[in-house]
Amino acid sequence: MLALSACSRHGADANSTTPGAASSTTTDAPSQHTAADGAQATASRSLSLNLAGTWQPVSHAYMSAGELRIGAGTLQWKPCGTRTFKVAASSSQGATLRLAGMCSLGDQNQSRFNVIRLQPKPNGCDAELTLLGPDAKGQGTQLLARGLYSRKGCKASSNTNPSSNGDAGEDTSGPSSHLQHFEDAKLALSLDYPAGFTLKHGFSHQYLLGTDWKVYADKQSHGTPQLALVLDGSNKITAAQLRIGTSTDATALKQCLTPPSAASKDPQGYVNINGTPFYSFRAGDAGMSHYVTTRSYRVVQNGRCYAVDLIVSGTNPKVYNPPAKPPFSHEQAFAKLEQALHGLHLKPSAD
Repeated sequence: MLALSACSRHGADANSTTPGAASSTTTDAPSQHTAADGAQATASRSLSLNLAGTWQPVSHAYMSAGELRIGAGTLQWKPCGTRTFKVAASSSQGATLRLAGMCSLGDQNQSRFNVIRLQPKPNGCDAELTLLGPDAKGQGTQLLARGLYSRKGCKASSNTNPSSNGDAGEDTSGPSSHLQHFEDAKLALSLDYPAGFTLKHGFSHQYLLGTDWKVYADKQSHGTPQLALVLDGSNKITAAQLRIGTSTDATALKQCLTPPSAASKDPQGYVNINGTPFYSFRAGDAGMSHYVTTRSYRVVQNGRCYAVDLIVSGTNPKVYNPPAKPPFSHEQAFAKLEQALHGLHLKPSAD
């Protein structure tokens, strides 16, 4: 299954605390530009971002969708057939493609999308693909799916790290890299994660970041911190970690999918991670030269609320004299954390 039920998939959010809410509007009508105009504009932008070509699914969420072929103003993909598009936004971080008409995910709810976001990874081979479509009220957008694609035949370059000192966090591994495996039968979860992480049981306290079972947990929320993947090289200047906490508390279960007040105004929505529909949002906080930025995922399954938080935190390096050098950038940190997230599997409980 590529997408998820409407009642209920690398980050997206809204200012509402109700699942399915949205904050930005979209226009579903096809473009009035001529095909030649669209093709010319798209070709120059896409090629400059190195996005044209054939892409193969890596994340299980996209396996049924098959290969994605991107050309000059036209793409071919199972959910869309052959479809023209315009480049709605383009930067060094990726591109947003607005499709001429709706495509269907083919799930039981016939979820439709008309916006594709592509964000290339630093290794030069992979890209995060995000699908957005109109919300239930038709007044905004909602995130429908997110996962990883890899350029067909691409081999990750060994020279993608611009730093000469081997800073941690640069994603220079291809999809075939060796993975570490963790499994907890009692929690019905497994995690296949790349090298460069240290697995710890329980959470460590940091400024603006406590040891609660999930980020921004209130005093009435009770749960258990289970494990943390800490990115190697993390220090007081910049630290990155993936946390997983769980709760069987009745109140926590009821509020599991409700974003905290600190959630950002970006579109929130459901994300399919290896067949499990997580509700996704982003949040952040800052104070006294410290900061914390999170990308969070929540789901109720097996009688538990699972809270998965990707966290980058630290201190403004400019407060030091001379300014401190972070071990990795935010982009590098989240790229690694999302790579680990793609290896998360939840299984139906045997109980």
